[in-house]
Amino acid sequence: MNTVSRETGHEAIFEISTYPSTLGIIVIVEDKTEEERTKRLSAIGQTAGMVGHDIRNPLQAIVGDLFLLNEELKTMPNNESRKAMQESIESNSENASYINKIVSDLQDYTRPLKPNLGEVNVKGIIDNIIVVASIPKKIETEIINDENLIIKTDAAYLRRVLTNLIVNAVQAMPKGGKLTVSAEERGCCSN
Repeated sequence: MNTVSRETGHEAIFEISTYPSTLGIIVIVEDKTEEERTKRLSAIGQTAGMVGHDIRNPLQAIVGDLFLLNEELKTMPNNESRKAMQESIESNSENASYINKIVSDLQDYTRPLKPNLGEVNVKGIIDNIIVVASIPKKIETEIINDENLIIKTDAAYLRRVLTNLIVNAVQAMPKGGKLTVSAEERGCCSN
């Protein structure tokens, strides 16, 4: 039975059992809320694992093809076409790594995330996101970056956060507007 708990004020799940006895009927009410929540998280984790597996198989094929294309590209003459193809392959490889990181996070949904900390050039990440984000022409973009802003963080998590912020900002301006992305050091702090 679903109802609202008097103790917490939140929705709760109770199981009611009745048993006959010589004194009458015994009624046992058990709060099953936490048990049901655990079952639900377990089911979500299993689903995430299956989805992750189904996404990883074609993703690995894409990564393999990109590697082979990059190797073949090395035999081509060094010209503008080769440079453009190499940039495209690098961009697709970064996006494949990003998708792989999202799949890992999805599979780790029920476990705490483990950031992979390293030095990250914030300008590089923002510049890449702006190129990949396909911002409509009706939105003016202004990027204010400290060229040498290096922070210690997980590059994939930072990229995901900034991508989500930029995509949300673009979606909030259906008629156009100005998107300003600013990343600069404003003070110093100790490690």
